[in-house]
Amino acid sequence: MGNLTTYSPSDVIVSIAGLHTVTGYPDGVFVKIQKDTKPFEKTRAMNGEISRIYSQDDGFRLELTLMQSSPSNNVLSVLYNVDLATRIGKFPVIIKDSKGQTNFISLTTWIEQLPDVTFSNGMELRTWVFGCADATIFVGGNDSTSAVDDAIMLGSEALPLIKQFM
Repeated sequence: MGNLTTYSPSDVIVSIAGLHTVTGYPDGVFVKIQKDTKPFEKTRAMNGEISRIYSQDDGFRLELTLMQSSPSNNVLSVLYNVDLATRIGKFPVIIKDSKGQTNFISLTTWIEQLPDVTFSNGMELRTWVFGCADATIFVGGNDSTSAVDDAIMLGSEALPLIKQFM
């Protein structure tokens, strides 16, 4: 008999600047995280020898989809307008599956693109697009782990962020 694991969308927490927890998600996909570039690019010599080129790029693209009624739209609009006026609208973002091991941390995040705004006779969606730098991700599961497993996973997740201090 195997282990029973559980995932619940309500256990995914998005924290902006440690001051605001995003709320008002629709059914379906509400968080999408993509790496900007591959860390290694493969190249092949004429004799078939393969090498790889490392690109030190810790950039990500983050999309948050909210219902038009979400109060988090207000917070994100303020951050966007502050950035336009001051050019200092950068903030950290932490995304955590609190009942799983998947984590995303971006120390430098900014709003790259406002959502399209539409109105209809139904509830519309607002998809915010963020640029992220100084970021790291750990893609985990939702099984039970020991304290030792958790420490190893946390340490491996922090490695890309602390490499700049070595």
